[in-house]
Amino acid sequence: MQQASELEQLKSMTVVVADTGDIDAIAQLKPTEATTNPSLILKAATGGKYGHILEAARSVNEPAQERIDRVLTGFGAAILEHIPGRVSTEVDARLSFDTNATIAKARRIIGLYEAMGISRERILIKIAATWQGCEAARVLEAEGIHCNMTLIFCTAQAEAAAQAHATLISPFVGRIYDWFKASEGACWDEAANSGLKDPGVQSVTAIYKRLKAAGCKTQIMGASFRNKGEILALAGCDLLTISPKLLTELDSSFAVVQPALTTEGLEATAPISISEPDFLLALTMSAVASEKLAAGIRSFAVAPAAPRRTVLIVEPESYRRQRHVLELSRDKTLDVVCAVAGKREALSYLAQRPVDFIVTNSMLPDGSPADIIRAAHKRNPDCLVLAASGCDDANIVMHTITSGANGYVLFSDTTANLCSCLRVLQAGGSPVSPLVARTVLRSLQSRENQRHRMPEEHPLSARELDILRLLAKGISFSQIGHILALSKSTVSTHAKNIYRKLDAHSRSQAVYRAQQMKLL
Repeated sequence: MQQASELEQLKSMTVVVADTGDIDAIAQLKPTEATTNPSLILKAATGGKYGHILEAARSVNEPAQERIDRVLTGFGAAILEHIPGRVSTEVDARLSFDTNATIAKARRIIGLYEAMGISRERILIKIAATWQGCEAARVLEAEGIHCNMTLIFCTAQAEAAAQAHATLISPFVGRIYDWFKASEGACWDEAANSGLKDPGVQSVTAIYKRLKAAGCKTQIMGASFRNKGEILALAGCDLLTISPKLLTELDSSFAVVQPALTTEGLEATAPISISEPDFLLALTMSAVASEKLAAGIRSFAVAPAAPRRTVLIVEPESYRRQRHVLELSRDKTLDVVCAVAGKREALSYLAQRPVDFIVTNSMLPDGSPADIIRAAHKRNPDCLVLAASGCDDANIVMHTITSGANGYVLFSDTTANLCSCLRVLQAGGSPVSPLVARTVLRSLQSRENQRHRMPEEHPLSARELDILRLLAKGISFSQIGHILALSKSTVSTHAKNIYRKLDAHSRSQAVYRAQQMKLL
């Protein structure tokens, strides 16, 4: 009979936790629990597999940081579908020295989970093990909100967390190993500092023995592993959080695994009692703890990138469509989620998901952008629309704008950078090319003058004049219908009336007669 894998053996003596935000990896490796941090979630989110989680966050009108909370909990909820145990969700590391703010953020995270129907019993709030973080954990644990104290590099941090009755602590292994290796430089002896002699392994072992001897109920979870040997040297620890890469290595090896940590033979000690001055002194006296705690907070405290704003491009010309994609992709705040040639494809995409921006040509082969804009606003009322076109015809411009476009720029306008135009839109402005503005003003003035003319000056109605101007541009009856919201047959009827009134028998003849009458 084949020996069970190292991973299966490890699971029999230790709760195995996946250290990742990759839902697919979790589903494949089937750990009991999972832990994440903002950097892991960001890495998973940028892979493009989990767009629905980002879209759900974008759909809520909240500040960016609060939408990030929704991204973190959205990933957490998805992870919980694949594990029987708990998932850890981290409080913003920038709150590490603010007890009250940490408490408030933890309550919000739990509230978001509970709004999704997920019990707080399946959630661990991950908090940096500063003194202020431990004090926040004391309050939260009393409310039934379970905490995972992280970035632990010395026994004093573990004692403060256990004293606060934290559910779980995460002492780090690999980062301690990294610190000692860097300190030793060329003198570092890899063989002499591996396995049970690894300084990170020794730190976790000391913490395990201290808390168990004091009768603490706080669970200990070794974290931050650099190799399989570190993991096996801590077999028997309450929990171990392991990356997918190392989980795969363990699952592919079939050597015998023996428990390395046990409470057998431990002598009971008095309950833990540590004051803030003693905590701060111990942290200061430990170079590795003080340096690695600060470095860990700095790395996690980099403001997580807000979910990128999505852009739908609708452009019939393939070369121009590709150019739009390349230009907008340079902006790291934007995510071009779809680039299509016409209305039908755009509507198909919008039927499935919302977008933040639309960049569309005002002249589409299958109609005007009006239906696209309506569909976008139905999914996301705050969607902003930029018309980017080569057409400056007043009727088309006015139709596009009245349909909901927030800006209109011409391809010939060399100053109209798409990225800057979208930033203007987001700031509440309306980017418009100068020629478009001039065309619109002239159109408005012309219409006002026509409104005051005597009816007998010419035989055409206002609607017929609009159609005549579009006919003069060479636009088809179908496209005129889309622009003016008329059926093709209605446009045809108007055209026949125009020909009759101008005594013309063709489009070109009607345009010529209109020019003679100074109607164009």
